[in-house]
Amino acid sequence: MKRFLTMIVAVCAIFAASAQHPMVTLSHNGELSFFTDITALNSAVEKAITGDIIYLSDGVFLLQGNKLTIPRDKRISIVGNGYKSYIMGTVLVIRDINTPDSDVPLFDGVRMDLLKFDDDDNLLHYEGSSAIQRCWIADVKLGYLAGKNITYDKCYIENYENGISGLDPSYTVFKNSKVKPSSDTYRFTAINCNVYNVYEYPSKLISCIVTASPSGGYAANSPKIINSVLDRTITDDRATLYNCYTFECNDTSLLLDENMDCPLNLEELGYLGQDGTVVGIYGGEYPFSENPSLPSVDTANSSVEYDAENNKLKVNITVKAD
Repeated sequence: MKRFLTMIVAVCAIFAASAQHPMVTLSHNGELSFFTDITALNSAVEKAITGDIIYLSDGVFLLQGNKLTIPRDKRISIVGNGYKSYIMGTVLVIRDINTPDSDVPLFDGVRMDLLKFDDDDNLLHYEGSSAIQRCWIADVKLGYLAGKNITYDKCYIENYENGISGLDPSYTVFKNSKVKPSSDTYRFTAINCNVYNVYEYPSKLISCIVTASPSGGYAANSPKIINSVLDRTITDDRATLYNCYTFECNDTSLLLDENMDCPLNLEELGYLGQDGTVVGIYGGEYPFSENPSLPSVDTANSSVEYDAENNKLKVNITVKAD
């Protein structure tokens, strides 16, 4: 029993130590490298090559010079543990037509202050696809330089700027997300999202909750808004609406929804999307979560037992989806 207790204490000490110091793990062809220095993420990216995956523990990850650059010759993936994996500083991703595609997402389950794209000569010649999922990003700059096929899924983006008006709306797609486009954001597609500050240039919004445009309305060539709920102040004759429900922020008869700037309760209203679900981030096949994480242990269906006869632990762990 004494040996057993000693082992338990040792395991707890290991977990306590790892909790105090955020860890970066680099996976290359199944081989793992571990980084725990103060700018561990910079060190891992410097060593990584195309196809590698970098895993982040919980914690705040400081950057050398307050900046992390993912160069044009590296198509890697950075995977965190939800919003608890916080990259503090500027993350610059450089794109190029010669950068190969990858099946893994560019970012998955991390929080960032600033995500900025570049392609060295600003010509939008990167043809590949990118996915950013389950991330909380305070600011996205030059989003159009991410390439011609980028999807943000289950993300919370406080400010998004793509910076060019001549885009095809299909280049940038938001799904199951909260996003606040800036005045320099043009042409995008949003599906099952909460969208704030829709400005004047053509986009397509499907099954979304849309708040008032700060610019006072849409331009003549306005977005198409389909199967959505939106503030009545933006539904003038220049907006193309299909199967939409409109509301006013001063309608006090509606219950307050904590995720909205205005009082609104879609379930009480009985307003459903065409797929039979509530529109916005609460509907769709994969509802939005503000606390995304990697698959976690299902404690109700997991157990740890001590086999005294063989002096061993019997561990049964069941993992549940995020």
